[in-house]
Amino acid sequence: MEWYNTLSEFLKDKGFTSLASEPCIFVRNNEDYISCFVDDICYFSTKDCHAIEKMLSKQYKLKVLGPLSFLLGIKVHQTEKGTFISQPQYIKELLETYEMSDCKPSYITGQVNPLTDENATEKPLRSVVGSLLHLALATRPDIAFAVTRLGRRVSKPTKSTWQMAIHVLRYLKGTSQLGIYIKRATELKLEAYADADLGGSTEHKSTSGILVLLNKTPVIFKAKTQRLTAESSTESELIALAATRKEVNWIRNVLAELNFPLHGPTTIFQDCQPAIAVIKRNGTHQRTKHLSRKIMRTREEVAHNRITIEYLPTDKQIADIFTKCLPQKQHLTLAKSIVTADKIEG
Repeated sequence: MEWYNTLSEFLKDKGFTSLASEPCIFVRNNEDYISCFVDDICYFSTKDCHAIEKMLSKQYKLKVLGPLSFLLGIKVHQTEKGTFISQPQYIKELLETYEMSDCKPSYITGQVNPLTDENATEKPLRSVVGSLLHLALATRPDIAFAVTRLGRRVSKPTKSTWQMAIHVLRYLKGTSQLGIYIKRATELKLEAYADADLGGSTEHKSTSGILVLLNKTPVIFKAKTQRLTAESSTESELIALAATRKEVNWIRNVLAELNFPLHGPTTIFQDCQPAIAVIKRNGTHQRTKHLSRKIMRTREEVAHNRITIEYLPTDKQIADIFTKCLPQKQHLTLAKSIVTADKIEG
């Protein structure tokens, strides 16, 4: 925190302003941009990158690594057509750490059925999950649910949870080259998907699947355990919808502060018609009155033309991949919508 405050004060003296919605991003005159993660700094400019480098080097001892190609374990491949981010080296080292380099690849992240084994194990589950979490948050949204599911059990690891962790490592062995492709575009289109799995955990907690795409690129993806125990599919879907709405608002605010405001509402796709009906009608219902604040806020966002909610069939609900372990064919079909191999030339 002390380092951030020091850097922030310095940049503010140089005319930069931190975003209210993302304080680690600094902007000056909509021309110069700096983002920081502790002491790892990226910067770019529509005019002169070298001027930013010169400014920073006068104040701090820098190790300039040139055009962005690797950051925080993430490989960055930039061309005129777009950018591809992936973590093949990180996965390679992860497999080596747990002696899985020669394992048989898998193309499914885990077991479809719930984990019920109570046999304790001394295996380093917490360490594996921590390593997997970095992947799930950065470039591999296709393992997000499996990692969230494992994370619920790190305090009491069992043999079955360890086997699921091994299964995720085998999946990464077969898909280590996958990542996220960010295509260059002149216009911005934001869309989102909200889904939920009712009581899918052994604790009867539902899971929200949240996906926000910017020009078809996943920018927010989460498999989030719901704190409130939902008693119906409609309840769990309304909770997931409210969580997705918050993420949409945040990314819209970030874009607006970067001087890329979105005109018109963002569509949130939902496959539960009763949940959509609750949002569209006025008043409250006996079965959903305990969710009235979430419902009213979502209605306000619709009324203010910031979001719209549209139905789509369950088989086209991409966020389903964040709510449960799916059969292989279904998982791979949905995964293709959010991760890909590097096919960029140049």
